Amino acid sequence: MYSQFSKPFGSNIWMTSNLSVNTFRNGDTILHARTSEEWIDAANKGIPAWCFFNNDEGHGKIHGALYNHHAVLDSRGLAPKGWHIPDIHEWKSLFAQFGGENEAGFALLSKKHWFVSEWNPPINVEPSGFEAYGSGQRDMQGNFSEFETLVGFFTINNEQIPLTTTSTESTDGGEEKVEVSIEYDSPKIQVFILNNLTKMIGKYDIQNGMGYSVRCMKD
Repeated sequence: MYSQFSKPFGSNIWMTSNLSVNTFRNGDTILHARTSEEWIDAANKGIPAWCFFNNDEGHGKIHGALYNHHAVLDSRGLAPKGWHIPDIHEWKSLFAQFGGENEAGFALLSKKHWFVSEWNPPINVEPSGFEAYGSGQRDMQGNFSEFETLVGFFTINNEQIPLTTTSTESTDGGEEKVEVSIEYDSPKIQVFILNNLTKMIGKYDIQNGMGYSVRCMKD
């Protein structure tokens, strides 16, 4: 299942809860990796997988599912029809409406489902309606952590980063001939991390086997 509720932010419409599907868009089943062994094996073999935090279906009803990056990148499509996983530019557009990556964190958090005794945002910061809960994460060994203190959202970084390769050759006249070939790094998956201690939003590369949440945007 996934949220039937959505909210416009600027010209974009976002789901107001995390994704919780166990099939791809074409109907193929995604592996439900409950045990640590299943989670690790899926990561090592490139198999898409999902789970609820602590394997607790009750958490899933509120926080949605955690996915590995193989599920996010699968060509069969993790997002339901009419929706997609936002790329880095779409996330940054959302953040810009609330002051950018250094300022937007608290505005995107929900007032519920966080470890409140540690969360003391400024009084003048009102929730935006995005409703980011502290959904936690699953690490490479299959351990669950950071419940109600952190949430990570997958994103696709499709910025092409030039990788320059240079080679030098000597000609018959003793002059050096320099050849430069430019290659581009392929799109990669990253994660935006929000937590209840800082308004800054962090962006990190994904390590194989990490499990995070997915929030979708309307096509």
